[in-house]
Amino acid sequence: MPSWQNAVIKKVLKRHKLKSVFRYRSIKSKRRLQERRAAILNLIPGGDFKDIKIGNIKGQLIEAENMSPGRIILYLHGGTYCTGSVKSYRILARKLAEVCSSELLIINYRLAPENPYPGALEDSVEAYRWLLENGYESNKIFIMGDSAGGGLALSTGLKIKDLTLEMPAGFICMSPWTDLTLSGKSFFERAKRDPLLNPKVIRKCAKLYYGNHDPKEYFISPLFGDFTGFPPVMIQVGTEEILYDDSLRLFEKLKESKVSVELEIWKKMFHVWQFFYLVMPESREAVGKIGDFVKKQE
Repeated sequence: MPSWQNAVIKKVLKRHKLKSVFRYRSIKSKRRLQERRAAILNLIPGGDFKDIKIGNIKGQLIEAENMSPGRIILYLHGGTYCTGSVKSYRILARKLAEVCSSELLIINYRLAPENPYPGALEDSVEAYRWLLENGYESNKIFIMGDSAGGGLALSTGLKIKDLTLEMPAGFICMSPWTDLTLSGKSFFERAKRDPLLNPKVIRKCAKLYYGNHDPKEYFISPLFGDFTGFPPVMIQVGTEEILYDDSLRLFEKLKESKVSVELEIWKKMFHVWQFFYLVMPESREAVGKIGDFVKKQE
């Protein structure tokens, strides 16, 4: 049975969802609100942070206590390819570093509409190259992301494969957005159940990201890619998501490609519920399972 915290958070999110279409007159206004909220959360102590720069990409290295030597996560934040940042995701990133006993690199990849596809993908691949060039072994690197970042993680893997670079140890995708054609049935059938994502907003952001490109291109929508040769993949998705089918179809595609894949379907959970680990027990449990997955790959 879902926790009372889950019920309360969903009510708050639904109220915010109804207002969001009218509140955000621009992408920039939504970014500003996210940054203000993050500034409050980031007052909570914990984790060691180091600012880094990879070419023109700004990021942070987060260190956890009891780190496994050489293990590192490349974290790609969500935000529909239009919002999100190191600052707004630091609170989740440091928890993931902790449960995975790992260093974690989170980057400010370029965002649409100022920088549509392939800006984000170019930055994520450059960050992965930087890790390889700075002494991190591929079999100790994990690429992880939520929502758009979960899709970008897989697109990064497909690009790594295309470039014949060494593949990472694994991929972890939380509520991944894998199909920017928005062809999944859940996108329409679960619209009223989803307390967070507004289909109109998602459709708008998808177009801002892919621009003049075909959204079915697999570097944009990794669901349509060939995953043969991929390392183990973990997927977590909630039943109350319009992107529910993105995860289920991804799971089937990975199985067809003979990839070792774990799919966790969480009943009554909403999009990227893991973010609420400070207050919701289901979030803490899900994040803990991510740590278990990472640790058993070595």
